[in-house]
Amino acid sequence: SVNIDCISNIQFFSNSSLDSIEALLLNNSKQLTYQWGQLDLDNPNTINSLICLNDVDVCVGIDNSIVYYNTKKQIDDIEIIHNGCINNISEGIIDNYNFNSEVNENIIEEGAIKLGLDLQGGMYIQLELDVAQLILNKLNRSENDMRQLIYNVDQNNIDFFESFRQACSEKNIRLTQKFPQYKALDDNEVIQRLKDDRDQALNSAIKVLRNRIDEFGVSEPIIQRFGENRIVVELAGVQDKDRARELIKRTASLELSLVLSTERVNNAIVKIDKYLLSNKIDGNLFANYFEPALFELFGELGVSIGKEDEFERLLEKLETSADIKLDGRFILSNESQEGLSFPSPDNESNSISIGAYTPVYYVSNTPAIVGGMVKDPMAKIAGPGSDNSGQWVINLSMNREGARKWSSFTGRNIGKRVAIVLDNKVFMAPQINSKISGGQTQISGLENANEAQDIANVLSAGELDAPVKIVEERSVSPSLGKDSIESGRNALMYAFISILIFILFYYRVSGLIANISLFLNIIFILSLLSILGATLTLPGIAGLILTIGIAIDSNVIIFERIKEEIGFGKNAISAVRSGYKRAFITIMDANITTLIAAFVLANIGSGPIKGFAITLSIGIMCSMFTAIFITRTFYMIILQNKKNELSI
Repeated sequence: SVNIDCISNIQFFSNSSLDSIEALLLNNSKQLTYQWGQLDLDNPNTINSLICLNDVDVCVGIDNSIVYYNTKKQIDDIEIIHNGCINNISEGIIDNYNFNSEVNENIIEEGAIKLGLDLQGGMYIQLELDVAQLILNKLNRSENDMRQLIYNVDQNNIDFFESFRQACSEKNIRLTQKFPQYKALDDNEVIQRLKDDRDQALNSAIKVLRNRIDEFGVSEPIIQRFGENRIVVELAGVQDKDRARELIKRTASLELSLVLSTERVNNAIVKIDKYLLSNKIDGNLFANYFEPALFELFGELGVSIGKEDEFERLLEKLETSADIKLDGRFILSNESQEGLSFPSPDNESNSISIGAYTPVYYVSNTPAIVGGMVKDPMAKIAGPGSDNSGQWVINLSMNREGARKWSSFTGRNIGKRVAIVLDNKVFMAPQINSKISGGQTQISGLENANEAQDIANVLSAGELDAPVKIVEERSVSPSLGKDSIESGRNALMYAFISILIFILFYYRVSGLIANISLFLNIIFILSLLSILGATLTLPGIAGLILTIGIAIDSNVIIFERIKEEIGFGKNAISAVRSGYKRAFITIMDANITTLIAAFVLANIGSGPIKGFAITLSIGIMCSMFTAIFITRTFYMIILQNKKNELSI
């Protein structure tokens, strides 16, 4: 626990210009956490007689004493956690930390080569766009027959559009009538327009996902299209995999909809039960899913814990059925409630028990506000005096259209409840007490700061045109990545040393020249990888090792040509010139053919294959330069005075 009296008057200051720093947070464990973040940072050299040393970049002052400072430049983030009071202050400057603390520093190494997923650890996720839902979103809600057809096609076929076209043709459904917004001449044109919408939705999803992940803090994520309906996401170095997974798959579909009256709830339940009985569906009445005492006593709906998935599957069937039409829809809450037990109003000696349940709301099919009308979502802790004081909430503002509709909606429905629905889950359903004219509202019921910030981020990044589902996921632990780096480094070192020894032994002084050019070749390759911002993967290390062999192969061709020229009786300088001239075409042809193959791999392949191809391409170009120009320059320098002596 933290003694609040020990941590008053906290200050941040520095000698150099810094972008920002986050204010003090008191987390659920009652620990203090400082992190880089959103608030502006003043930049004085002295605060309240505290002096930040000239060679110090960042200082943290508590109670007029410096308790931490850092002299390393280019700090990515600092996290300080402590659970005690400050003591043993000596001359106002403390070299390390005078309290129980943990400090994590990530130093940005400017110009360092970025490591791929297989070396750094992280997540590989393959997402699939819900094409069926994308098409359903473009249909009128009354088109129940089409909804059932699309549902059947989606369940039973891989090539969705071809199967969809055939199913419509068999039932004599004209797509030009079902999708009048396209103004198409025939059904084939409608299918093509739907495919174009699919492509646009994928491109939009890639952009939205990139914005979300950038806010999440993962550096250099790889997000690219894969096939017709899929997206590949690679998050190197990510630690909180569950949080990243939830952040990616959220649709960020926000709605503010009216909660319908108890009378309309009863009518909907009766209508659904009649439909289930007449069609012999599910074998269970719809009313049986709800806690009976909860509805009778409080007029609230709740599904028993453990039945939520079954309940949602039934709702999905009802939504796609053409035989039942409702004026609203049932939506589960995002969090469950504990069970209740209280005396019976008829007989106090008896008690009524209600098991743990998840609340259900019956809301209007026509939302009052949708996500596109919301702007500037901000996660924060609710201030004192509010119902959610001390809890994380998200404040929402609305654009002009949203503010106008919100004002009209709240004015017409005073005394009723409005459900705030995010990704088909109700986060809260407050009562409207008065007309709200400012275009403001708030989301509460959030578990923690991470959930609040993530939801604010996805709302800010934008809504996906259609849901995405995770179809493949792989994780690479940092320890496995570290082992891969070590194995790759050892393989590179052994290959490098073996070649150096062999070439030096076989070609003597010429071998020494080849070894120097090989050193330069490795330096050039790594420098170009850094300058171009390329990502080094494990196959990339394999490409680097292969490049060493290619570089030496070029030198071997040149040396053997020089030997042949010397055998013909030429002097050293003439032999070198002729040898390079004769070897040039052979080396060029061999490397160009390899470059063509690498170019094809880089453009068609993805992930590890692309990393291998890029490293190989850079290595080939560098090896050509070092073998043809660097070694020749060394020969010219050596033979300038010794024209007839050549050790080869």
